Amino acid sequence: MHIFQKAGSKLFYGHVIVLSTFLMMMVGMAGYNIFGMFFEPVLKEFGWTRAMTSGAFSLSMILGGFLSVVSGRLADRFGPRLLLTVSGILQGLSYLLVSQINAVWQFYLAFGIVMGAGIGTMIVPLGSTVARWFERNRGMAIGMVMAGTGVGTMILPLWLGVLIQSYSWRAGFIALGIASLLLIALNAQLLKNPGVSDLSRQQREGPAAHNVMPRSLSFRKAISNRQLQIIWAIFACSGFASMAIMVHIVIHATGLGISAANAANILAVIGGASIIGRLTAGRVGDLLGNKTALIIGLFMLLASLVWLQFARVLWTLYVFGVLFGIAWGWLFILPSPILADFFGLGAIGLLFGIVQTGLTVGATLGPFILGYLFDLTQTYAHGFMIATVITLVGLVLTVLLKPRSTAARR
Repeated sequence: MHIFQKAGSKLFYGHVIVLSTFLMMMVGMAGYNIFGMFFEPVLKEFGWTRAMTSGAFSLSMILGGFLSVVSGRLADRFGPRLLLTVSGILQGLSYLLVSQINAVWQFYLAFGIVMGAGIGTMIVPLGSTVARWFERNRGMAIGMVMAGTGVGTMILPLWLGVLIQSYSWRAGFIALGIASLLLIALNAQLLKNPGVSDLSRQQREGPAAHNVMPRSLSFRKAISNRQLQIIWAIFACSGFASMAIMVHIVIHATGLGISAANAANILAVIGGASIIGRLTAGRVGDLLGNKTALIIGLFMLLASLVWLQFARVLWTLYVFGVLFGIAWGWLFILPSPILADFFGLGAIGLLFGIVQTGLTVGATLGPFILGYLFDLTQTYAHGFMIATVITLVGLVLTVLLKPRSTAARR
């Protein structure tokens, strides 16, 4: 059976879900992840420190993380359409407001708060929706959707780089605002959770047999689960390293004497390579198990960060971009399938939201700490080393994860 084929039907609505969410990720998460290419022009225009500039990104991550738990609960109860419509509007509004800022408080309000609310109401409803539509090959389906972030991260820096060089960084934010309103808010109208008639008999029976955690699971009971705590910490570690690099890699490259255009191309390389990771990780998880896939992803991330310690010229940074991009894309898709694999689908929105707060904590601290350390030492060496050690911690924690049957009981 084809991954998106419904028995006895020419069209499975999963096709629509995958395409619409792919487009939303291409603009939503990709636009957010390439914040680093705006870092230097904003910093130079206003004379802010790197910690101050990256602080707005960290604030958006904090708010987004807390809202992820709420949005997960709401997605379980009401479905994804309303939440993702709101998300698209907030993201579009944020970019448009940032294009008009003239003071740091405006930057923190527009990007830190408004964007944080937009991101916080996006990733969990989107990821849990795709997970609900597929039992077999769930990892592959999620990987195809999350590849949208990689495609966007590959394309947007090239397009926005032209706008920034020809006009200004403000024009780039305006373009992102319009794209968010069109591709996120409008595509959200196509989303829904599956009903009984939407899935084949075999697909329906799969989730029911593995719903080891009920839909009515309380927040307190969820966070007391030891295995969930370990998964939370693992993604906090990966979030720290991943977003620290995504925010600072461009300005790090320009500090090595590389042109702004070539430095932005590193993001494009990361985006292109991440497509491989997003598409491959899901299939590996389906075949070998999501714990194995997670170990592989963290090992690749660790290897890329070790390489970064010695990368000084453009081609070595491109090699880093390939290694890091595959790992980043690989790890990005795993929270939803590994939670479904360990705990079932009954409370997937809540569980995904909880784990998303872990990723958020790491992604909040990473960019800020790297910026703060650079302000103190005028080098990224210490920050890159810390990111490497934290990734190693995440790898060790992954090895400690128990089998699914144990997770279900504890």
